[in-house]
Amino acid sequence: MAQAQVIELRYASPYAPAHNYSVADLAWIAKIEKETNGKVKIKPYWNGTLISSRESMTELSKGVADIAFVTPIYEKSGVDLTKAILDFFTDSNPAVNAKIYWELFAKFPEIRNEYDKVKILAVNVGAPMFLMTSKKPVKTLDDLKGMRIRVTGNAMMRTFKTLGAEPVGMPVVEMLESMQKGIIQGVLFATAITKHSNGRDRQV
Repeated sequence: MAQAQVIELRYASPYAPAHNYSVADLAWIAKIEKETNGKVKIKPYWNGTLISSRESMTELSKGVADIAFVTPIYEKSGVDLTKAILDFFTDSNPAVNAKIYWELFAKFPEIRNEYDKVKILAVNVGAPMFLMTSKKPVKTLDDLKGMRIRVTGNAMMRTFKTLGAEPVGMPVVEMLESMQKGIIQGVLFATAITKHSNGRDRQV
């Protein structure tokens, strides 16, 4: 009896391999390969080498990868309902956020239709966000006035605009360079845990 052919899949991510999302990805890849007794092999491509943040869903649907970490909130167009439902993710508990998302997804076909060209395997339901600025410290809400702050989601856009800031939407890969060039003065972003070569955790 001929041995079953190994199925090789490409996994694309906009994040670096040390990012906490990627660490979770690697654990998932190892689980799949173990449970299939090596019959399914998944090769990761990090740092946006196969997929971009701005058009990740379109690129995935065109076949640049078999599986990908897509970022709908950064898409140039479409997925408007997905961007809007970030308003409902008010709890920092991932289990609560996931429950909210899947209930909305099940109830409204309009949301499901935004993913008609891809199949959702899992969702990232966010993490606690922190405001980090490049030069000017923000000690009160009044300090935000006139500052260009990178944020994500319609809710944060409205909130920061109400506070007198100028909210800007951009992918993570553009964030640091924009800070360095002074295009933005701050970011609202979740921290990530990476490993130093000495084995210690570092928060970034």
